[in-house]
Amino acid sequence: MGKVKKIYMNEPLERLAEQTSADSRRNGGFSRALGLIVNSYQILMKLSPLPEFSDGEKEVMYNIIWGSKVTASKIEGLHLDVLDYLGCGQDNELYKKIEALNIVQRVRLVNELLYSLNTFSDYEINSKHYDEITIEEDINPQEEA
Repeated sequence: MGKVKKIYMNEPLERLAEQTSADSRRNGGFSRALGLIVNSYQILMKLSPLPEFSDGEKEVMYNIIWGSKVTASKIEGLHLDVLDYLGCGQDNELYKKIEALNIVQRVRLVNELLYSLNTFSDYEINSKHYDEITIEEDINPQEEA
C-alpha cells in the first residue's frame, strides 16, 4: 500500500461524502465513489485526444483561463473567449480549433494548462478492494527504505 494522502474537503467532495454515506463498505463509501470518479475521468481524458497547439496558442489559452473559475459555462463558451481576448473574428485559427473541441476535450485542455495534470495516467480500480485505487508509477527504491 502506498503513502497516506490527506484530502482537504471542498464543496464538491462534501456533497460526494453525503451522497455516499452507507452502512456497508460494499454498498458505497466515499473512497470507492471517489475512485470510480477518478477512473471515469481518466478514461474520458485518454479517449479524448487534443490537437496540437503551438506554444503561442497555449500561452493565449492559458491567459484566457488563468484566474477564471472553471464552470460549465466557461468550458462551453471557451471558443468565444478566444474572440474576446484576441479581438478577432471567427476566421481565426485558434478560435476554429477551440470551437471544434468537444466538452471533454475542453476540460482536458483546461486541466492540462492550468493544473499541469497528466491526463495520460491509467488508473485501475482493484476489483477485490473497492476502496483502493492504484496507478502504475516508477518507484524510487531510496524512497521505500
